[in-house]
Amino acid sequence: MFTLETLTSGQSLVGIEPAQVVTIVAAVPVGSGAVQAISFDGDGANFKLAVEAKRIDLASLFDPMMAVHTSNVQPLPHQITAVYPPGPAPFPGRSGSKSKPPPIGVTLGEPKARSFIGTVDVKTSTTKMRLVQIAEEILQQLVSDPQAVVNVTVEIRAEFPNGVSDQVKRAVSENATILGFKNKTWD
Repeated sequence: MFTLETLTSGQSLVGIEPAQVVTIVAAVPVGSGAVQAISFDGDGANFKLAVEAKRIDLASLFDPMMAVHTSNVQPLPHQITAVYPPGPAPFPGRSGSKSKPPPIGVTLGEPKARSFIGTVDVKTSTTKMRLVQIAEEILQQLVSDPQAVVNVTVEIRAEFPNGVSDQVKRAVSENATILGFKNKTWD
């Protein structure tokens, strides 16, 4: 009976390569029940072709736009976004390319918005609930980006057709001072 352990250099085998006799040059044990058969007598041109094909196959893992970068075609940004899914910015992988890679986080296509300004009218009867809702649903999203600079300004306008009482004016002025209002004027 033939076993892996009985493989030795110089033996000729049938069945490893279809319809050919293979001569073992070296047999190296690589663990229990496994032997690595090494042969260097193959066709060098075919080996080089196989290695190059594997290199090209694996290159797309490194550069998903390899087909574009290795061709003479210079696509426009809208053509790239129509074919390739959005993701990290690709970089020119072609040797001799004069273009520089875009900064990290920049993708081709539509320009990104750089600011948000929002205003909303809030009924006095639901102020507390609406401000909490705004904090949870808007502000929380905005501050989730560590590079965002978020400023919140609360503006209160109150009109008193018959004039404000001294008690309300004093209480509001003191509370506004304690709460750090920058502007607290009465007209």
